[in-house]
Amino acid sequence: MTSAEGAGGIRQCYTDIAKAEFSGDYDRALKATNRLLKKFTKEGKIAFKCKLVALIQLSQWEDALLLIKKTPSAEMGPAHFEKAYIHYRLNQNDESLEELAKCDGDDVRALELKAQLLYRLDRFQEAYDVYKHLLKNHSDDQDEERKANIVAVEAQLASLSQNTTSLVDSLDTFEQLYNSSCVDIEAEKLGDALKKLDKALPMAIESLTESGVTEEELEDENASIALQRAFVLHKMGKVDQAEEIYKKIESVRPSDKSVQAALLNNMASISHRSNLNDARKKLKSATQIDKSKLSRHQRFTLLLNQALVLLLSNQREPSKRAIDELVSEYGSLREAELTEAALHWKGGDATKAVAALPSKDKLSILARSHILVNLGKWEEALGELESLPAEVKKKSGVVSLIAAIQQTKGDLDGAVNTLDKAKGGWRGDELSRALDTLATLEMNRERHSQAVKYLEELNKVSPGDVSVISRLIRSYSYIDPAKADALREEAFPEGTSEGMNVDELEESDWILYGDKYKQRKEAKEGLDKADTEIVTGKLRKRKRKRTILPKNMDPNVQPDPERWLPKEERTAYKKKRKNREREVGRGTQGSAAAPSVEYKGADGVTSSPRPTPNQSEPRQHHKTVQQKKKKGKGNKW
Repeated sequence: MTSAEGAGGIRQCYTDIAKAEFSGDYDRALKATNRLLKKFTKEGKIAFKCKLVALIQLSQWEDALLLIKKTPSAEMGPAHFEKAYIHYRLNQNDESLEELAKCDGDDVRALELKAQLLYRLDRFQEAYDVYKHLLKNHSDDQDEERKANIVAVEAQLASLSQNTTSLVDSLDTFEQLYNSSCVDIEAEKLGDALKKLDKALPMAIESLTESGVTEEELEDENASIALQRAFVLHKMGKVDQAEEIYKKIESVRPSDKSVQAALLNNMASISHRSNLNDARKKLKSATQIDKSKLSRHQRFTLLLNQALVLLLSNQREPSKRAIDELVSEYGSLREAELTEAALHWKGGDATKAVAALPSKDKLSILARSHILVNLGKWEEALGELESLPAEVKKKSGVVSLIAAIQQTKGDLDGAVNTLDKAKGGWRGDELSRALDTLATLEMNRERHSQAVKYLEELNKVSPGDVSVISRLIRSYSYIDPAKADALREEAFPEGTSEGMNVDELEESDWILYGDKYKQRKEAKEGLDKADTEIVTGKLRKRKRKRTILPKNMDPNVQPDPERWLPKEERTAYKKKRKNREREVGRGTQGSAAAPSVEYKGADGVTSSPRPTPNQSEPRQHHKTVQQKKKKGKGNKW
């Protein structure tokens, strides 16, 4: 082969590879690289790299790894990044990290892949640091996509209650808006999240339409945004709107596995109140989705919800297995402890329920206190509540619970002291309820001077409340009658009858006293009117009542003298026989009874023939056992 032919052949192979890369036809590129390696062995380094890239683009991961393994590094050159990417796509995370450690520290591709790998491994703070370095020291055409990934990391850190400074100033793409809405959701800023999602949806439609996707692909791509929007509405309490969007997404059948899992989980959380069986089926379908496509938080939520739905369905053993799986995969988390405690409590084992809550966080302490209160273990319940953090112990609900336990124990001084210390930081309804309880406790103990103090404060908080003023007057009457009279005169002054329309008051009395008073008043007015007619002699004309006789009455026939007596007392009355229905002949309805014929035998004894079964009897479902005829003397007819 001449040098001209060789040069032309090499040039043609590289041209085919370039065209294939431009068109995305990597099968053609792979064939060109094989041809190049077969005919021109000296082009090995470039050709091997081109073949490796073609295999990666065709997702032939095993073949690509085999090529790296068989090809010496001197012939192919360093391929640590490519090998790390292949391990990443095969979910071999540890091997991928090992290969990335061999790459150059300033290799942008390696840093990007490392950040994505750390995100997958839930090492969000490390991923955040890598992205921060990239954003500060590097800029290229992938900046917008990089910013979207940074916001996604910030959202995950927010879900773990780790506050970080946002590295993205402006949100220019629908991916960035979507991920930023996740940050707002974790911060409970649901209104801001909804606004961003409403803005992201039309931007996504415009961007994807320009890229030339079909309508089905457009709906599939937008399913994640619509699902997030439905989730926000769900959290805002707009369940009907959220459920409608969920059903629309379900009809689209999205291809994204994470979207499918989140959709099934959210629909199950809605339907569990009305249809536990449907919720259980949806969660079962969600757990069968490839877990490698789901985030750690999604997998945890699915397992937890499955355990809860089984618990609500009274399936204790399956629920216990789901809890054990949850603990084995994610450790003894608070949610698992609370679910297991609820399982034991529902099974009637309160001791195991308390033992299942060893954590010292506030939710576990409150759950243990709840169980102990229901068991009547007041001292232990008080001990648990006293171990709560100071900011939680100031809450009105916790203070009220402590005071109620002390009151149940008979420690009224302790209950009063608890409420009296806590009320200083309360306002509005919380303060009113505390003062009302304190006043009631002191009045029940006949400590009216203390009750007056709390009632005076309550009167300032709720001025004009008649019940508070009445209680205050009552307490004053025990310690200062003069002050009680003065307050009574001020609050309920005695009025005069001047300028009062008595007739109008009388007319309105029936409203206060009801219809009976009105009827009595109308009857009295009728009597007064009758008396007036008698006195004046102007009686009104009244119609006479005329007796209406029966049409068929015969005046010549004497009426029945017993016509006014009850029927059972009349002479012609015939009492009905009891159990008369027993004498009705059996058979089909409407059938006439056969005439009874008596036969006399030789001995003169009257006998009747045996009844034969009616063959047309529709209710006859059993065969009649025919009795054998008895042999005897013949009868004479």
